[in-house]
Amino acid sequence: MQNKSITFKAKMWVWPGDMGWHFVSLDKELSKIIRESYPKSAMVKVRVNIIHANGEKVFIINKKNKKEESVIWDTSLFRNKKDENYILPIKKQIRNKANIWPEEILEIKVEVL
Repeated sequence: MQNKSITFKAKMWVWPGDMGWHFVSLDKELSKIIRESYPKSAMVKVRVNIIHANGEKVFIINKKNKKEESVIWDTSLFRNKKDENYILPIKKQIRNKANIWPEEILEIKVEVL
């Protein structure tokens, strides 16, 4: 993987069951590129930046009540063998800060660490 930064769009969805986990799925082609670059890793550490939700710029309000134009955090991509792709968890804290909801289309920049 030459460029360790990837930008993609995906719909946020909720894992079936009562746990309430939220994810976005990377498409199979993008997942294949990552898998070829990290063949032995079931997880790939990444820095995530949510840029847009449903076409609108995402921002958060920081502790000083000022707008910050990005939502950035570190997490991992997880290999999903069933669908042959990677999934990216979106924690509740992040969803609340960014005011994003299931079924929204997110534009996300992922940088492999």
